[in-house]
Amino acid sequence: MLETERLILRRWEISDASDLYEYANDPDVGPIAGWPPHQSIEESREVIKNVFTGREAYAVCLKTDGKAIGAIELKLNGYTDMTDRDDECELGYWLGKPFWGQGIIPEAVHEMLRHAFEDLGMTKVWCGYYDGNTKSKRVQEKCGFRYQWTTQDVDVPLMHEKRIGHVNCLTSEEWKKEWEIRKAQVSAFQVLSFGNPEADTLLIQMVDDHDLEVIENEVSYIEKLSGGQCFDLKAIRVNNWNDDLSPWPAPAVFGNEEFGGGAKETLEFVLGKIVPTPDEIKSRGIKRVYIGGYSLAALFALWAGYQTDVFDGIASASPSVWFPQFTDFMQENEIHTEAVYLSLGDREERTRNPVMSKVGAAIREANNLLATSGVDCELEWNKGNHFKDPDLRTAKAFAWLMNR
Repeated sequence: MLETERLILRRWEISDASDLYEYANDPDVGPIAGWPPHQSIEESREVIKNVFTGREAYAVCLKTDGKAIGAIELKLNGYTDMTDRDDECELGYWLGKPFWGQGIIPEAVHEMLRHAFEDLGMTKVWCGYYDGNTKSKRVQEKCGFRYQWTTQDVDVPLMHEKRIGHVNCLTSEEWKKEWEIRKAQVSAFQVLSFGNPEADTLLIQMVDDHDLEVIENEVSYIEKLSGGQCFDLKAIRVNNWNDDLSPWPAPAVFGNEEFGGGAKETLEFVLGKIVPTPDEIKSRGIKRVYIGGYSLAALFALWAGYQTDVFDGIASASPSVWFPQFTDFMQENEIHTEAVYLSLGDREERTRNPVMSKVGAAIREANNLLATSGVDCELEWNKGNHFKDPDLRTAKAFAWLMNR
């Protein structure tokens, strides 16, 4: 069994037949991948017994319910015509239509690549798609695969037709290089200090260049709203906002910039480089450690509270809780902090963007989930849209925690 932030990849079971049929009977799912829709639960049962039998064949399941919603497999030598080497394999996958556009397959593919190169010792992973399957093409591009060749008149036996096939490949060296680049970017985060470095209250905030333009204003607001309390603010400038702060991959909301799901590596940097060790806390006399931020940084801070118990409170100002499946994640997991401040502009949910328009309902649900779990939670509504007074809103979030 393999595991990611949202998913479990496990062996198929006969009891999965009805779930498999629910998604495999959709004419938009199988034919584009080269197989016809399933006609019955019995057919799905036979597929589990006779097709999903490879050593590295997995059902893609959400952690929330364990239900099979797709399939992913590393086809080893003897089960693929893309290679005849024992140290190379082919990757294949599909996903039920209700779950398209949520970054689920890229998340599963990233884990399968790690498994292939680290656990199985593969040197290359091959992957292909038929002409017109743009979704599969984008997944492969996003996960680092490089184009190799195109073949005309590829036989598709299950569909009794011929198609144009495109083949991509990813080597272990390319995968390792990409991984090292990502780790280097994380280790190169710029850290700026504001306030009093000797203070017993440590504030941690992920920022970008826009935040840094008004950070001095934020510091002044925190001082004023907290009644003149001393604090040490560590502002960590991220390299790629959508990649470094998103808890899992997700499609773009504006433009073409998708969310890379790099929050885990970012949090590792915060815990390893910014949060003091128990000995440092004792020697420096630190009494409170809060993490917070604005927008996606606020979502990151809220997510971080579910990953570790080192933070005494979360300052989440106008968080991007519209992020796909985030409130589901909150419902299925336990937060490890005692206090959370949430806020939102009263015009933020009045957007034409169909994803971001859900932010109002999402933050109300988030507040209810936190309150019912016993967390001291505050939800404040501010005037204006998402871009109004981010420095003041973030300061209010930190000050609320400091004044408790």
